[in-house]
Amino acid sequence: MWDSILTLIGRFHPIIIHLPIGFIIIGLLIELNREKFKEAKNILKFIFSWGVISCILSIISGYLQYLQEGLLWQSVETHFYAGIITLLLTFGFYQHLKGKKFFNYLPRRFYTIGLVVTITITGHLGGQITHGDQYLTEPFQIMMDGELSNEETLLSSSNASEGPIFNSLIQPIFNSKCISCHNSEKSKGELALHNFESLQRGGKNGMIINYENPELSEIFVRIHLPKNEKKHMPPKSKKQLTKAEISILSHWINAGAPENILIKDMKISNELLSNFIKKEERFFPEIDISSPNNKSISFLRGKGVHIAPISKSSNLLYLSSYNYHDFMEEDISELKKLRNNIVDIDLSNSSFNDEVFEMLSAFTNLTRLKLNYTSITGKGLDQLSSLKNLKIIHLVNTDINSSSIKIINSFPYIEKAYLFQNNRNLSKEINLSDEDLKKFDFGEYITQGLTTDE
Repeated sequence: MWDSILTLIGRFHPIIIHLPIGFIIIGLLIELNREKFKEAKNILKFIFSWGVISCILSIISGYLQYLQEGLLWQSVETHFYAGIITLLLTFGFYQHLKGKKFFNYLPRRFYTIGLVVTITITGHLGGQITHGDQYLTEPFQIMMDGELSNEETLLSSSNASEGPIFNSLIQPIFNSKCISCHNSEKSKGELALHNFESLQRGGKNGMIINYENPELSEIFVRIHLPKNEKKHMPPKSKKQLTKAEISILSHWINAGAPENILIKDMKISNELLSNFIKKEERFFPEIDISSPNNKSISFLRGKGVHIAPISKSSNLLYLSSYNYHDFMEEDISELKKLRNNIVDIDLSNSSFNDEVFEMLSAFTNLTRLKLNYTSITGKGLDQLSSLKNLKIIHLVNTDINSSSIKIINSFPYIEKAYLFQNNRNLSKEINLSDEDLKKFDFGEYITQGLTTDE
C-alpha cells in the first residue's frame, strides 16, 4: 500500500512541476516592472514563498517518480540537481526580499538572471527525459537540414535480404519507436531495448518474449492494445508503429525472436519487405561539377530570371524565366555559360521558338525541361536525343504534332512528357502501344462537375 501511495505522489510530478514554473515566471515579470506596483515587495515575497514550497514538492515528487518508474540515475541526475539549484535561488531571493543580511550580499540581479537560466535548463532537461534528447532541437534540425533522417527506411535495395534479422530490421524499429524510454540510461519498467541482450533480460515484469506461446508475448500484447489503454506501447502521445513494422515484429516473434538468422531465411514476403527498402533513386544526376559562373547568375538575376541551387551546397541549378520572357542575344550568351550546371529549366511563356533546341542540346545535365506556352512546333526537337539525363519534358499548349510525339517516344531516357493542348487531343493523332502511352500525359482528366442550387 505504501508503495502505491509513493507511486501516486511520484506520478503527480508532471502536474506539480508547473507550479514553481508559474510562480517564478510571474515573480520575475513583476520584478522587471516592480516600479509599477505599489506593494511590489510584499507581492514578490508572497509569490516566491509559494515558489519555494512548490519547488520542494516538485523535487520530492520527481525523486519518487524516479524511484518508482525504473529510470536510471544517470538519466535524471542533472535534471534533479538543476531543480535543487532552482530551489536554492528561489529561497535565496525570498530571503533577500525579507532583508536577511546573509542573502543581501548578492544583488537582486544575480537571483533574477540565475532563475531565468536554471528554470530554462531544468525544464529542457525534464523535456529530454520525457520526450527524448531531440525533442527541443528537432525543429531546428529540420530547418537547417530540410528533413530528419528517416529511421523507418532501413534497408539498402542492393542487399535488402542479406543482413541478420535483428540488427537489420528489429533493432532499428526499436530505435525509432521505443528507445527514447527504454535505453541504457532510461529504462522505464526496468526494460531496455538498445541491444539483444537487454531485450532478453526483460523488465520488472519478466521477459517480454514468450518463446513457448509467442502470441502471448508481452511486447506483442502491448503493441496490439487500443491506443487509449494505459499499457499500450508506444504511448499514444508518441509516434506509433506502422502496420508493416507490427507485421515484421509479429513475424519475428512467431519465429522465436532469433538474433542472427538472415532476413532471406525468414520467409518474409517481398511485399512486406519492400516497406523497409530505402528508396535510392536520384532524380537529378549525381555528378561532381565545378561552381557555376556567378557573373552570369548575377546578370540573369538582374533581368528577373530566377536561379537557385537545387539543394544546399549543390552546384546544380534550377532556372525559371517566369518573370522575364523576351531573351536577348546577350541573355542567351550568359545562359549558355551555365549549361553544365543547369539541370532544371523552365522557359515557359518565353519568346523562344524551335531554335532553342540547338542551344539546349549543349545542356548535357538537363533533367527536366519546361517550354509550355511557347511558339514551338517541334522542328529540331530531335536534337535533344543526346541528352542522357533528360527525364521529363513539358510542351503544354505548344504547336507540336504527332511527329513530335514519335520523336519524344524515341528518346531512350524520357520518363514523362506533358503535351496537353486546349483545343486539340493529340492522343487521337498517334498510334502507340499501351506501354509507350504511359510516358505521355495529354491532359485527359476527369473532373467532378460542381452542383448548383438552380
